[in-house]
Amino acid sequence: KNLRELARRPNVYCKISGFSLLSAEWTVQSITPWVMAALEAFGSNRCYFGTNWPVDRAFASYDAVVSAFRAVTANFSPSERSALLADNACRVYRI
Repeated sequence: KNLRELARRPNVYCKISGFSLLSAEWTVQSITPWVMAALEAFGSNRCYFGTNWPVDRAFASYDAVVSAFRAVTANFSPSERSALLADNACRVYRI
């Protein structure tokens, strides 16, 4: 409920990261509800993926973190995945 309320503000974006903060033993299945809740609230045009590096290194490899996010979003369109993996962050951080 609170996430959806926050998403009502058009100037707020959601960085999806820190899987190890949910559980040191996270899996693709365990993070999927969290990722999908953020995406449902904010949409693929106002979310972006982050690795939370170096904190996540204590619990998984960089490749595992990126692969997990890619697995959760595997059925998204190429443009949505591009937005989530790069385009939105570039826009937010003015890169």
